[in-house]
Amino acid sequence: MTELVFRRKRITKFQDHVDVDVPKSKIVKIKTSGQHIRTIQHDPVDNKQLFDEPRLICTNINGDIIVTENAKVVAVSHGQQKRFVYHAEGRQLKYLFNSQCIVIDKHGLIIISDYYNSVVHVLDKDGKFIQFMVTQEQGYKFGFHWI
Repeated sequence: MTELVFRRKRITKFQDHVDVDVPKSKIVKIKTSGQHIRTIQHDPVDNKQLFDEPRLICTNINGDIIVTENAKVVAVSHGQQKRFVYHAEGRQLKYLFNSQCIVIDKHGLIIISDYYNSVVHVLDKDGKFIQFMVTQEQGYKFGFHWI
């Protein structure tokens, strides 16, 4: 049996564990009892790899799994289908988007810190950009590990 190397772990509102298996770029859902629920690695529609280098994970109010990578955020539905990919395209950023931390608020808003650009991106539950919440012009510099 191959040993799984988990980088991040998150307990969902459904009391399942959601883990990232780094070497294979996949998400593994496991019940708290240890029973395997599902592995998410490929889009069932086109069989393409969903993740390149997953970093952080969380679940939104729909039960979607939201995964951050260096330059994008990927959402996968409860049925394992890709819901959206956010690249921060067209946002007039000085540097490449670099998602550092992610949280979901009680309304389903997705809040992502962008380390290199010193901004916080706010998306709706469907991955549509709403606004920047905090910007470098407001005096904040590199970081945002606090969200």
